[in-house]
Amino acid sequence: MELNLIGNTIKSYFTKFKKLVTLAEKDSYIDIQNSKFLFTDTKIKVKEPERTYLELEEIKKLQKLKFAYHEAYLERNRDIFLFQIYTALYYKDLSLIEKSQLKDKAGTGIFLLANRNKNDNKTIIPLYKFKDSERILNRYITKDETSKFLFENKNFIEEPVYNRQLKMIAKKAGIQKSISNKTARHTNAQLWIHYGTKREVVSKMMGHSKSETTQEYFKINLNDVEEGVKHVNFEDLGL
Repeated sequence: MELNLIGNTIKSYFTKFKKLVTLAEKDSYIDIQNSKFLFTDTKIKVKEPERTYLELEEIKKLQKLKFAYHEAYLERNRDIFLFQIYTALYYKDLSLIEKSQLKDKAGTGIFLLANRNKNDNKTIIPLYKFKDSERILNRYITKDETSKFLFENKNFIEEPVYNRQLKMIAKKAGIQKSISNKTARHTNAQLWIHYGTKREVVSKMMGHSKSETTQEYFKINLNDVEEGVKHVNFEDLGL
């Protein structure tokens, strides 16, 4: 039986259902011979949604957006979303960044060395390429000297709430696209690719795994990334 279903949520629910059946058989609540073969002929096709990303002018709209005093929470989330665009990090990954992962290379600028939460792959991010990232760092970096994290925990909310508020921010900025946490990462990749950054350099910055192996991590070289992004000047483009 082949089912054409849309949405990773449905697939996730079905995976949990299979686990439930296995546990029920193990505890003798149901009597199924070899339950692991029960779903052999059941396949779920999940259609991948189109990846939404922002164009340069849309990013500038977010940067220029003004907020009223009572909209401080939206301003904070706008800034965090912009920082996601500059780093290609997912919301959860950003909340786990540690102070020790921020590096300042003399003569170049600030890099962020991090591990992706999804696959623990190492990534290297040339923050110095985005002038606005310095403003966000200065505003939100933790003042707690005992904390190992770069940003204070109070700056982060539940991800579904964050995504809903991003849609409010996009509407306020006059952006017609439905944006979410993932939009920032896609936007970062499109920026680098559009302005001619080599594929292997983009892969290193985003923490992608090598195509020929599923176990090894990229060997990150600071000088390789520095050289690979040298020709891109986002400041001249208004970022």
